[in-house]
Amino acid sequence: MLPCVTLRSLARLPGRRCFAAKATAPRPDAYLASYTNDKRVKYVDDLSTANYVFENGLRRVEPYYFDYWAHCKDRWVGKPLLDVMNREFRDRNDAYFRQAIERGLITINGERVACDTCFAKGDTMGHRVHRHEPPTSADPIRILHRDSDLLVIDKPGGIQAHPSGRYRHNTVVHILRKQYDLPSLYPVNRLDRLTSGVMMIALNAKTAQQLQATMMGGDVEKEYLCRVEGEFPSGEVVCSAPLRTIAFKFSFQYVDEVDGKASTTVFERVAFNGRTSVVRCRPVTGRTHQIRVHLRHLGFPMANDPIYGRHTPWTHELDAIDTRNTMQTSNGVINKMMDITTYDSLDIHDGHPRCKECHSLLVADPNPHQPLGIWLHSRRYTGPNWSYMAPPPPWAAADFDMDHDIQAAYL
Repeated sequence: MLPCVTLRSLARLPGRRCFAAKATAPRPDAYLASYTNDKRVKYVDDLSTANYVFENGLRRVEPYYFDYWAHCKDRWVGKPLLDVMNREFRDRNDAYFRQAIERGLITINGERVACDTCFAKGDTMGHRVHRHEPPTSADPIRILHRDSDLLVIDKPGGIQAHPSGRYRHNTVVHILRKQYDLPSLYPVNRLDRLTSGVMMIALNAKTAQQLQATMMGGDVEKEYLCRVEGEFPSGEVVCSAPLRTIAFKFSFQYVDEVDGKASTTVFERVAFNGRTSVVRCRPVTGRTHQIRVHLRHLGFPMANDPIYGRHTPWTHELDAIDTRNTMQTSNGVINKMMDITTYDSLDIHDGHPRCKECHSLLVADPNPHQPLGIWLHSRRYTGPNWSYMAPPPPWAAADFDMDHDIQAAYL
C-alpha cells in the first residue's frame, strides 16, 4: 500500500507542485469533457465521434479520443490514486497507470498529481485515452414496444447497455441514440453485457424515475431463461445464498454466508436434452450476477459462462472457495484471473500489435464461433398493468444440439 498524500496537502510538501493537466495526444476540442470548479463534471455530447464498421458479424467503433471522468466513490476516499487504479480498472496494469499519472493523462480534479495522492470526498478522477473499444455483436437491436415515454427492446447478448468501462459508443444507449436520433435515453433495467432479452429504456427522466420506483418497491416480476450444465433437478428450487463483491476489478461476485447481502432466486427446469438443461429463473432480489452465481453455487453453472462456468482456467479454484470464509479462500480465483489478463505496459517493443497513433495494445477479436453472449435471456418483465416479453433465443429450444463442444463467451 502506498503512503497517503492528500491532494490538498500535496502543494505544501517540499519539492512538489500541482500542475495543470496536459495530454501528450492531440486534443480535439469538440469532443472534450470540460471540468468545472465546483467539482461537477460537464460532459460534451461526443456521439458524432461514433463511426461504426460492420464485418464478420461484429460491430466495431473506429478509435477516438475521449476524456473519462469518474466521481470519487466512498471506497476510494483516503486511498492513493495508483492503488485505486490498480484495484478498480482491469484493462491496464501498474506500469501503465504509473506512466499515465506521471504524464498527466490521469488527473484528480483536472490537476496533475502524484501516484500517492489520496482521494478526498467529492474528488473527480480524469483519464484521457485514445479509445479502442472491443467489438460487439452486429445483431440488430429489435424494438418490442415504443411510445412517447418508453422504449422496450430485445437486447442481443454481447452489447453493453450503457457507457461504462471499456465501452462507450458500442453500447445500446449510443447505438439507439445515433440510429433513431434520440436526444437522451434512460436505461431502467440495465442488463449485463453478456445477457440478452427484455430491456426497458425510458425516453425521459420522469418515466425512468417512476419505473425504477416500481422496481425498487418489489412490484415487478422478472423471468429469465438460461441453459446450464447437467440435468437440473425437477420441481421448484429456491436458492437464498447471500452474495458479495469479491473483486471490483473483475466484477467478480460470490456467495458469502457471513458478510453477503440477502439474495433469492427461484429456479425451475424447463427441458433437458441429455447434456444441458433449460432453466426458468425468477430473481426475487437483484444482485449483480445473482442468477449466474446462484447456479454455480447449486452445482449447475451456466454452460458458456466465462466467469462462473466450467470452461474457465479458474473453475477448480472456484470449487475450492469456502463460502463461510469467502474473502480468504477466493485468492486462487483472483490470482488466476490476474495471470491470464493481458495488461498494457506501454512497452512499444514487446512485439504485440499496437495502435500506430497511441501505441496502445489492439483489442483482440473473439475466436471463430465463440459466442458474444452467455446463455442467459431476460424473457419477461411484468409490472402493474404492463408486461413485456421477448421471444426465446435459439439455444432455449428443447432440442438444441449446439452444446457438444462448449466455448465460454467472449469477455
